[in-house]
Amino acid sequence: MKQQPGVMLYFDVRESIAQLSYEEKGMLLDAILDYGQKRQEPDFADRTLTLIWPFVRKDIHRDSERYKERQLHAKVAADKRWAKRNESMPEDAQVCSAMPEMPTTTTPAPSPTSSAAAAPPTAAAASETTPPAASPLPRTNGSALPDLVARYLPGQRSTPEEIDRRRADAIARLRAMPGS
Repeated sequence: MKQQPGVMLYFDVRESIAQLSYEEKGMLLDAILDYGQKRQEPDFADRTLTLIWPFVRKDIHRDSERYKERQLHAKVAADKRWAKRNESMPEDAQVCSAMPEMPTTTTPAPSPTSSAAAAPPTAAAASETTPPAASPLPRTNGSALPDLVARYLPGQRSTPEEIDRRRADAIARLRAMPGS
């Protein structure tokens, strides 16, 4: 497990160390940090620091136990999340989850000046190139869609002829767009 990043200094210690000199406070702080990080027990020459130390050590131990409990709780919660994801996810989806998302392109909005001057596409051209409504793939204005289908959906590969036909349809749609 990860080592505890530090120790807490509580305000109630202030009362206990109020009468100490700055040198003694510095020695106590060094002892707190050494004990918190390395569990190195201090050897104080000063009787006052020796009397204060058990109370400070008790707080360090209490905080260490809390930290270990929080780490364990976080680990258990993370394990549950991962187990839940793996159990509810179908086997073929687990394989595909590592794949990058399929990029999509959007049809650019025609500029106001070019749309007035250009003639709209014919009804026959529009009906030939419109994808079916039930298609699970996004509508695009580029010819990359068949390649994307072949790349990102390995179980649904198209024949080279189908790819060429879709590519030609996409190029025809692009040429029929106003402003192209």
